[in-house]
Amino acid sequence: MKKFILAKICILFFLSAAFSQDTLFFENFDSVAVNTLPPNWTATAAGFSVDSTNSSSGYAGSSGLKNLLIKNLAATGVYYVETPSFSTININNITLSYGVRHTTNFPLSGSTANILDYSVDNGITWTPLTFIQNPSNSAWALINNSLVIQLPSDASDQASLKIRWGANIINNPQGSYRIDDVIVKGNDTTTHTIAGFLSGKNLYPNPFESFIKIDGFESNQSLNVTLTNNIGATVFQKFGVQNNSTLLLPDNLAKGIYFITVNSKNQTFTKKILK
Repeated sequence: MKKFILAKICILFFLSAAFSQDTLFFENFDSVAVNTLPPNWTATAAGFSVDSTNSSSGYAGSSGLKNLLIKNLAATGVYYVETPSFSTININNITLSYGVRHTTNFPLSGSTANILDYSVDNGITWTPLTFIQNPSNSAWALINNSLVIQLPSDASDQASLKIRWGANIINNPQGSYRIDDVIVKGNDTTTHTIAGFLSGKNLYPNPFESFIKIDGFESNQSLNVTLTNNIGATVFQKFGVQNNSTLLLPDNLAKGIYFITVNSKNQTFTKKILK
């Protein structure tokens, strides 16, 4: 009986490792100034921008406060907004989720917001994603009937993955479309990183440009963060960091491989990241 129980525990541990996901990309827009975009996001001029009215609510993980908005007030045409590129090297089973508020009067003029694409070549070509759009009821809810959107297998193991949303606007003084709490997750295929995923520690985006976000550590602990390059030289260090912090990094860091190490009171966590 003991052998059976032990075998069952081992199987459950394996399954939990197989299905545990790490956050590859996250944005809730709360730290972004109104009428701007998050760092390294791009959008069609006079289209999407961060707004502080009608805070997200009513679904698990809703952050409230600010969100990304496009109104029918934009001139007639198709408007896009896209994320920075991030890495899925050694990652598979890529999933996407986000919250949506689709007003009752947004589609009355004929406007639609059914464009959702991904790119694995830094935005040169785009492939549509299949999903179920939220109803136009002016209520916040997770996209796709609250089910994660599964990206195709070619999104895995890529140096550059990007997501974009598009809205076809017909100019009208009424209506808006909002998104919030964008989360991309995946399963790591390396033993070292899976161990980190199971402990719930997240350091992102990856690749990074000018900042790194830290999440998943105990909120009452002071963290020491060290960033080293691929030859072991320390290029950034900060002490007394709190969980759920955003670290601004030096502007002169070259493109390449880095290792970020977070020391807490009880453990040390290291992750390979790219710029």
